[in-house]
Parts: sequence; C-alpha cells; structure tokens
Amino acid sequence: PLADCLSWSWVVDLPDLAPRAEIHVSHLADVAERFVPGESLLLRTGWSNYFDEPETYRDGLPRIADDLAAWMIEHRVRLLGVE
Repeated sequence: PLADCLSWSWVVDLPDLAPRAEIHVSHLADVAERFVPGESLLLRTGWSNYFDEPETYRDGLPRIADDLAAWMIEHRVRLLGVE
C-alpha cells in the first residue's frame, strides 16, 4: 500500500565519506537517539557529484555497515534512501 511509503524522515548529511566507506550508527549522531521506530532515513552522501567519474560512482558508493543495518532493523526503519 502507498501508506507504507509515507513517514517522517530524517535527512543525515554525510558529505565527506571516502570511496567505499562504511556508514555506521555513529554517523547518525543525535538522529540515532531521537529516531522513532517507523520513521525513515535519508543519507545524503553527495555521491552524485561523482556521476562524471563512472568507476568511482559505480564502485565507490559508501556502504551500510553491519552495525547500522542491525540498528535499522531494531528501530524498524520504514524506508532508507542513500544518495
């Protein structure tokens, strides 16, 4: 249902990640403490800036670390967007 795609969302700016960096719970800063189960996360990495560098853009996208993946399950993150 469309309603499953709607929720309050937190936008977390992560502009200085290195290629293939892992994104950890610590990157969420105070969002991790203020997050309410069922909300969504939007991780703004700025990775679209590398669109003109196909290998970096394709192969260097920052990754979700295991601790963040487990945290998202525990906190019932509704939607995750990574840019």
